[in-house]
Amino acid sequence: MLDRCVRSLLASHGVELEVVVVANGCDEELPELITSSPRVRLVASPEPRGFAAANNLGVAWAREKLGEPDFYYFVNNDTESPPASLAGLVAAIEDPAREQSRVAVAGPRLLILGAPEYLNSLGINVTRDGWGWDEGIGIRQQDYGPLPPCRSVLAVTGSALVITAAAFHRVGGWSEIYGYYFEDIDLCLKVRRAGWDVVNVPEVTVLHQISATMTDGSERKQLFFWRNRLVLAWIHWPLRLILTGLRCAIDEIRANPWSHTRLQRRALASALGCLPRALYLRLRRPRGRQVCDWTTFLHPPGSVPVIHLPEVAPDPAPEPEAPSPTLPEADAGQAPREAPALPDRVAELEEMVASLRTRLDQTEAELRSIHQSKMWRLWMRYHRLRRMLLSPFRRGSG
Repeated sequence: MLDRCVRSLLASHGVELEVVVVANGCDEELPELITSSPRVRLVASPEPRGFAAANNLGVAWAREKLGEPDFYYFVNNDTESPPASLAGLVAAIEDPAREQSRVAVAGPRLLILGAPEYLNSLGINVTRDGWGWDEGIGIRQQDYGPLPPCRSVLAVTGSALVITAAAFHRVGGWSEIYGYYFEDIDLCLKVRRAGWDVVNVPEVTVLHQISATMTDGSERKQLFFWRNRLVLAWIHWPLRLILTGLRCAIDEIRANPWSHTRLQRRALASALGCLPRALYLRLRRPRGRQVCDWTTFLHPPGSVPVIHLPEVAPDPAPEPEAPSPTLPEADAGQAPREAPALPDRVAELEEMVASLRTRLDQTEAELRSIHQSKMWRLWMRYHRLRRMLLSPFRRGSG
């Protein structure tokens, strides 16, 4: 993915481009292009720092080593940018017809890599209780209807986002409180609060392989989504909308059996742990004459559509060259040797099944010993105490 992404960036025309690759806790072998091209620079972080922190690390390195740019293009490694994409996004920001709105952020029409007839994003929609989704995601382009013109949107996805360097540094860069997800909405809202506009440019396309890094439906991804919607509201929403979002979150927990809401309760507890830092960031929000009241972009709670993504075939892996099945030449006067027969796998599979059964029995025995231990009883007491402390949130203010 990274090799394809960087090659597409280096093929860009109409802009002068330096590529900075942030190896964010990466333990994979990097493509040869990363070290061989003089236009590609590598910045390594030994430990994963989160999406926003990795972006900030790359920006800090670039400013120190390469000087001040005019724009930053933040792009995921599972994207492919056609040659004219960057120049098109920059042109939309510098369009004299939109000079009064002071555009600072532009995002393309994202298409699904591997199924380019389907939309990935035409900007980000957000509900008043904090849920976000990409406009048009999973819809076939011909079914979506006529594409809108370049227009103002609440936010654009960080998968492919161009921002002026002046605006980026004015708003303090990416907020690192989120870890992963919703930091792109946060960045766009900070830009709006500072007096700039955010636009989506449908005539410019970029291909994106959805959820290639953190798979769709993973528990970690759901936890970030559930937590960060609350954190986003606490930093940016008006007070009345914060209460609406918190009440909706608590109602979602109360509407389901206790055993089915473990993830939501973890997310709520994590969001509450982020509350002091969120309030600090709220006090430090940029101030300026806003282009428009961004809360008018918000959708009613419960309006998130059902999203169906197309099946995308994985990239075919190169097949290794198999050695030719030639046999040793027979000595003179001897019959040629026959190829060895295929090994019988039945016995090997039976042995594997027996080994797995043994490990399963050992695991069950270990679990029984844990349940009977003193440490387990203390752990359960901790959870009862935690449940009691969170009971006001489950029961509501009444």
